[in-house]
Amino acid sequence: MGVLARKCQKTLLLTGTLMGGYADDLFYLLHRLNPGLMIEDGFGYNNRNSLGPAGMSFMRDHGILKDVFKETESESHRTARGKNITHRTSKGPGFGPKGIMALCASADGVPEAQGYRR
Repeated sequence: MGVLARKCQKTLLLTGTLMGGYADDLFYLLHRLNPGLMIEDGFGYNNRNSLGPAGMSFMRDHGILKDVFKETESESHRTARGKNITHRTSKGPGFGPKGIMALCASADGVPEAQGYRR
């Protein structure tokens, strides 16, 4: 898809069937279409040539992440009570407003949004 998009003068990205509803799905499509701009924005490969951390960073900046905290009490000892708190982060469906504004600011013919560069 990226090779075909580079050969065309204009590309219309209709992701209805390609996007799963999460921001990181859109991240990989955008990275395939314009890797130079994504690397320039700080979403490049890490030391192991992986885009995993960049995808999570994109989700933090433009997507929706849910922080789930779970607290359990341990009664395994007779004299001491302990609490165990676990934390996990999971992705949520959708694309945050900050992400939409950043994409609109980078498009040609769209007025520049305050705080975002072209």
